[in-house]
Amino acid sequence: MPGNVPMVGFHDFLCVILSGHKIIIKLSEEDNLLLPFLCKIIIYEKPMLKNKIKFTNNIFYEKFDYVIATGNNNTSRYFEYYFRKYPVLLRKSRTSVAVLQGRETEEELILLNKDMLTYSGRGCRNVGKIFIPYDYNVHWILKKSFISEYITKNYKYTDNYKYYLSIYTMNKVSFQKNHFVILKEEKNYRSPISVVYYEFYNNLNQLKKIILENSNDIQCIVSKNFLEKETLFGKTQYPKLENYADEIDTIQFLNG
Repeated sequence: MPGNVPMVGFHDFLCVILSGHKIIIKLSEEDNLLLPFLCKIIIYEKPMLKNKIKFTNNIFYEKFDYVIATGNNNTSRYFEYYFRKYPVLLRKSRTSVAVLQGRETEEELILLNKDMLTYSGRGCRNVGKIFIPYDYNVHWILKKSFISEYITKNYKYTDNYKYYLSIYTMNKVSFQKNHFVILKEEKNYRSPISVVYYEFYNNLNQLKKIILENSNDIQCIVSKNFLEKETLFGKTQYPKLENYADEIDTIQFLNG
């Protein structure tokens, strides 16, 4: 399981249990407390599940039939090799984007900051790239935030902010900022922690085509009346039960 967001692997856990399988869990060192604690509560309420849940420090000592693994684009190559004999559901690096059309309300811009910075921007459902019209003032985004007190208490996040601020300043890179997030114009989709990329666009239909062509790198698309499968402002970290990560039906995979 990954560890970038608290209990980010819970949906996979739930799918395995609900589909009637046993689960063997290798936790991330960054998130190794909450799920075991939750499992104690689950087993207390449903003792019949005690033999269906197991935690391990080394998955290669275990016997298993299916693999669900999460890693970045580099570690995924190792997963593909090690688990090549098994059915594998492999989750790679993704990010989320937002599309602004210039008609967003003050509340929606505040919620956009929530999509950007909840969990310090570490999740694949956090907005790391914003598409904006050419006449848009990015300072409107920087001024509308309620989350600064929460984010500035995270010293690791603050260290990232100071690092990129100094790097961009020394290299005379153009950017916009407030006291806790940096906005930088960039074509790339994956921005570092404390930085959110933005890109100007001319034509919404052309932008829609570009985004759909890069859908394998995108987890959520935050917008309003732009796409059929869009996420409302402020809702990226509130997926519904039927919102499968990477749009891959985990239950279907387990029963395939």
